[in-house]
Amino acid sequence: MPAGWEHHAAPAATLLDGLGSPLAWWGISAVLIAAGIVQRRRRPGLAVSLAVAASLTLAVAANGLVDDAYIQFRYAANLAAGRGPVFNAGERIEGASGGLWIALLALGSAVTGCEPAVAGRILSLAAAVLATAAAAVVGGAIGGRESAAASALLWAALPTPALYAATGLETAAFALALWALAAAALSDRRSLAVAAGALVATLRPEGILLGACALPFWGRLGRAARIALGSLLAYFVLTAGARLLYYGLPVPRSALVKGVTAAAGIGPGLAYLGQALIEWWPLLLAAPWIARRHRAALPVLCPIGAWTILVVSRGGDWMPGGRYLLPLLVLLVAGAGAALTEGAVERPSRSPVGAPWRSTACSRAGGSRSAHGCGGRSRRTPRSPPARRGRCRTPRACGPSTCSASAPT
Repeated sequence: MPAGWEHHAAPAATLLDGLGSPLAWWGISAVLIAAGIVQRRRRPGLAVSLAVAASLTLAVAANGLVDDAYIQFRYAANLAAGRGPVFNAGERIEGASGGLWIALLALGSAVTGCEPAVAGRILSLAAAVLATAAAAVVGGAIGGRESAAASALLWAALPTPALYAATGLETAAFALALWALAAAALSDRRSLAVAAGALVATLRPEGILLGACALPFWGRLGRAARIALGSLLAYFVLTAGARLLYYGLPVPRSALVKGVTAAAGIGPGLAYLGQALIEWWPLLLAAPWIARRHRAALPVLCPIGAWTILVVSRGGDWMPGGRYLLPLLVLLVAGAGAALTEGAVERPSRSPVGAPWRSTACSRAGGSRSAHGCGGRSRRTPRSPPARRGRCRTPRACGPSTCSASAPT
């Protein structure tokens, strides 16, 4: 395990030890991922299920419990005991950046009677599994069922989600919130957009920076994306006001220390980014796919790019896996999942936000489609002569080049 990951006799640290050897769980995970890859084209729904199962088995195999999590556990324990969200009773200093996550740990501890550390590990495991399922939803909204399977498998197989799945930190929950926000925007789910925006704003301090950088593109966002952004900004204002009243600062003190007063500099930041990209090397195939859509994707690229630059300039983080770069990781996984299935027939997105991210396979197919039409099941189809006028049943998805083609002579 990486440096900083603890393994000792505390009840929270031994929570998963009784489930067997980590090597056995690594083996099971490898089999599940391999089976998912084999079934990705023929049975994408099964491949998604295998990816979700693999995310759980990999979490058990990693069995990570980083020491920083104990800071949040202590805040949650004091909150559950009625002493407020503090590390030491009577000292109103916010030394942890978990935000809403600490409140959830305290609630879980109060309801179940277990230690906040145990509640945190269980909740982060659940969030990690749900994040894989949410990755599949986003992949499906971009490129159909095959893309859903590819996105879920890529996310489940990466080291970052596995390392932090059982730590009890807010990392897995924040990843779930990012995937949920993307799913809401792409599929025009407005109630989900409200919840996802609130979670992004309250789980991690970078949520507000992402929202602020997306605000100039308000006119280019779909309705659900605007709702998510509005929810993010509103909940940040509420939590910032509550922090100011209770702690005297609108943001966590830990965020100011790590990001401003104790920043390591650009050298370690570049090393941090480089190490993350090495661990994520299969996702580099997403770069050309995203580059071809960079103009339409500016509302997404600008916030993520700004946050990535800030992380690098401030020196990154001591913990491995690039956890501070989660927004970039989500973007790369979504792009790589779509790039892997770019030649497949896709179904139309229900949101204007989804259109820039969809490949143009349907219009390139020349009118040759499955019985489900352009909005049907994802599958590869051979090229054929252009279709007669009016043959395409979903001109908005296929584009005028297919639907207005005349018959060959």
